[in-house]
This record gives sequence, structure tokens and C-alpha cells, in this order.
Amino acid sequence: MGIGCEINNEAGLVDKYINTAYDTVKNVSENMGAVTSVKASIDSGDLAASVASIATTTANVALTNADVVTTNANAAKSVINGIIDPVAGDGLDGNFWINTVSWQIFGPKAAGAWPAGVDLIGAVGATGSQGIQGIQGITGNTGATGATGSTGATGATGSQGIQGIQGIQGIDVDHVTRTTGNGAAGTTDIYTMWVDVGETANVGTFSVYNGLDGAGSGDMSKAIYDPNTINADAFAMDSMVEGAATKILTNTERSEIAVNTAHAASAHAPANATANSSDATLLNRANHTGTQDVATLTKYKFNRHFFANS
Repeated sequence: MGIGCEINNEAGLVDKYINTAYDTVKNVSENMGAVTSVKASIDSGDLAASVASIATTTANVALTNADVVTTNANAAKSVINGIIDPVAGDGLDGNFWINTVSWQIFGPKAAGAWPAGVDLIGAVGATGSQGIQGIQGITGNTGATGATGSTGATGATGSQGIQGIQGIQGIDVDHVTRTTGNGAAGTTDIYTMWVDVGETANVGTFSVYNGLDGAGSGDMSKAIYDPNTINADAFAMDSMVEGAATKILTNTERSEIAVNTAHAASAHAPANATANSSDATLLNRANHTGTQDVATLTKYKFNRHFFANS
């Protein structure tokens, strides 16, 4: 607790009282309140606490000063870095400086000056000897499937393969007959495939659908091309019927026409000759009838008087 004493010099006091006993008594009497306050502080012990607090503060100041000294000492041991070489104004004595571009170290700084830098990274060393073979690593995961490569060039023709084994003998079909149905339009007929003439065995059946007659004006209906319901090839000669003027020749008739045509075209017959009957017919006298005037006969040496065969 501070003690303040204010000297109250009233106007009109003569200078002869200054620094005299009177002056001292006068100052005490005029500041009696302050004196009383000091006495109360002493009696209550506050003055002693204040003195102790002042002593503690002084000790703390001393410790702070020691910390500052320690901090300054530690600062002198710091390592600083930059991208250029240090200058005199950088850092404190005892500091080190690393240039992170050239990788040189400078320091320690002494008497405000930095020594020359020293390389931290040396020249590339010689290749070392081959190390021993490491142990086999674990198998890695299967990688993703790569993209499909382009089509390669066509390879050379391979050699002839060996002969394959003989296949099983197929079944011959002798003929096919319709076993169900009548070929009517819009119905389905069943046909059987026989393996023999006698139709004792077959290899199966198949079905045929008989389409409906066309309805268009340009279509030929079945009633026109198959009026007799033959249900066969309409253009086959065996399926045709003779008309009043149009006839169909039989095989025998065709054969006779061929024979007569060949005979008529032979070298023994005149160009305008007609086909004759067979030799046996011509030599048979029974086939020669009628009469002829004898006067029309020429180049004969026998008696003209004879009778014609009647």
C-alpha cells in the first residue's frame, strides 16, 4: 500500500519556516489522515502483505530475466532455411542456415558473419554390387481383362485331316403314298414313306396341307385345273383326259409311228412314197384282190390270153 504525503503550503507563509521544526510539525499536522492510515495498515498486517507481494514480484522479474537469457541462448542454436544464401542481417550468432535450392549449409554464424556454404548432397556414387535375390513375393490379384486385340493375319492352310469313320447306312425309301385324306382344299393329308414295294415296313409319315382355292380373279381354281379331282400333277400326261378333237397317243401308237417314219425315210422308198404294210402282208396273195385290164400290162412274154385272178 503506497503512502502519499501532500504538502499544503498556504498562502502568506514566510520562507523562514521552510525546513525548520515548525515546518515539519506543520506538515505532519496537515497530513494526519495519511499518518493514521499508515498506522491502521501496520496494525492490520496489510503492510507486511504488501511488502511480501513486492518481494515476490521482484523474484518473478528475476526469473523472467533468466528465461530471456535462456531463450536468447537457445535462439543462437537455431537452424534457419531459405531458398537463397544468407546475408549478414539474417539470423543470430550461433545459427545455421540451409539453402533448400542448392542444398548447402552455412554456419555457425559468428561475429555477425556467415561462413562459406558446404554441400549437403555429394556427387553420385558408383553403382553398387548386385544384391542377393529377394524372396518370392505373394501372387498379386488378377488384373482386369485387356481390350480385344486386332484380328491377326490368316494362317497357312493346315494339313489334310485323317479320314473319318464310315457313317451308318441310311434307309432307302421305295415310294410314298397318301394314307389319310383326299386332297380336299383346306384339309391335311398324311403320307407314308414305304421301304418296300409290298408296303410292309415304313420309315415314318409326313403331313401336307392342301391350301384353299385362290379368291382373286387372276387365280386358277382347282375346279378349273382339276375338275375330275385327280389330285395329281395337272401337267402330267397320265393325269390328262382326251378331248373330242385332241387325242393322247399310247406307247404302242408312238412306237408304230416311229417305225413307219423310219421306213418312209429309208433309201429304198421314193421321196413321195407312203409307208407300206409289213412284208408278210404284202407277200400274202390273199391280200391281193381286184382286176386289171390286160391291155395295161407290158413287158410280158406269155400268152396275153389269160384270166385275171378273181
